[in-house]
Amino acid sequence: MSGHKRTTVTISEEEYRKLHEAQMSDRFSEGRKNEILQSIRQETQHVLQNHIMNVDFRQKDYQKSLNEISDDLYFLEETTNQSILSQNRIFETQIEGLSIDVRSGMENLVEQQSLFYENLLTEERKRQNEFNYSLQEKFSNLELDREEKSSIAIESLRSVKELAVFIENSYPLRFDQKPILEGFQRRINQAELNLNSGLSESTITQAQQLFMDLSDERILLEKLEMQWNLLLQTAREKASYLLQFAKDQQNVFAIYPDGKTLPYTLDVDFWNGGAYATFIDYVNQLNEQLQSPGAYVELSVLEDLIKITFPELENELDSLIFNTRMKAIQSQMRINIADIVLQAFFEQGYNLQAASYEAEDPRLRFEARLRHISGSEVVVQVDPGNGCDPRNDLHLFSLDQEVLTSHELHQRSREIRQALCSHGLELGATSTQPMNFTPVVQIDGKNEKRLRSEIADDRTY
Repeated sequence: MSGHKRTTVTISEEEYRKLHEAQMSDRFSEGRKNEILQSIRQETQHVLQNHIMNVDFRQKDYQKSLNEISDDLYFLEETTNQSILSQNRIFETQIEGLSIDVRSGMENLVEQQSLFYENLLTEERKRQNEFNYSLQEKFSNLELDREEKSSIAIESLRSVKELAVFIENSYPLRFDQKPILEGFQRRINQAELNLNSGLSESTITQAQQLFMDLSDERILLEKLEMQWNLLLQTAREKASYLLQFAKDQQNVFAIYPDGKTLPYTLDVDFWNGGAYATFIDYVNQLNEQLQSPGAYVELSVLEDLIKITFPELENELDSLIFNTRMKAIQSQMRINIADIVLQAFFEQGYNLQAASYEAEDPRLRFEARLRHISGSEVVVQVDPGNGCDPRNDLHLFSLDQEVLTSHELHQRSREIRQALCSHGLELGATSTQPMNFTPVVQIDGKNEKRLRSEIADDRTY
């Protein structure tokens, strides 16, 4: 009586993931992480020190420009300048500390520096308002003739132009500030028209507001420059680290379900059907783009890379490694499951005829074929689940020449289930399936001894 029975055999994915995570932690120790980060961090320090140098140069250049503006405005801007220079000295100390604690996050520096510039902007605006208020009081208490008002308007507008020229010449046009600068120029042109029309008081009011806005823009651009440099280096660090980390994982040790690390390495790319190589190519291209001299990546893109893309890539790499181990242990389980089933059949007088993986690929189905002295045949097939599904489907095809009763078939099924359960394997329900048998292996008596030995070994592929 021929027939086809199917049951599902499972190992716990949750428990196996814990073993995987523990092994990953042991394998890629803190020492190795620090070794990779140390080389990356040296480049980060060099780039950020150059950034600080450029900020210092800009403040010194601006100090020279301040000589062309009024004394009151000079004092206001000089105070802001000194605040930036003092903050740079603090920043330098923080950068030096990066080499001591290489695990410290660059994100903390971004937050600290951003907060400084936000506070500076608030303080600058407060000082500007106080200055403008005192200037208005001065005008209201003095009776100025037209010529004196015109002189003040001309000086105020000249200060505005000096600051506008400095901003345009000192900051790279990478924050889409061109439309903003064009807007400032239109306002300056309008103020000049008012001045030429004899509207001195209107010109003074416009110049005051323009200078405040331009001063705010200068601080904002310093902040954006700082953020961009820090975020770019953060992204570069993460890309370099991820690439090196991923390359170190090309071959990983197998882990048996009992937590034992086996002395066999697994090719991550092979077990994931080329997905690892695709992953490495993508990270490598991303790293090259970020490391390219003169590379420009928008701030919003850098933020997305750091907050979203890199964490997703780290999870993807971990999944590739876990999938490798899970698929390999599943492959081994298919042999072990088949071996347990075969032992049950050996006790019933069956002999092994042939056994192998489909296409000799350990990622695919494992099949064994047995024959009884009576001429009856049984084929044992253990199919992998889809992807990393921890379940294996066990198929028993009975190609019996002798007639077995339904009771005898069920009895054989129970014996096999008991044998599998005794080895701690989780079993699903057994069901009778339509007979749809396509053999994977052909009978080859000469290979019987070799194949039998292969099944008995506790090997990992």
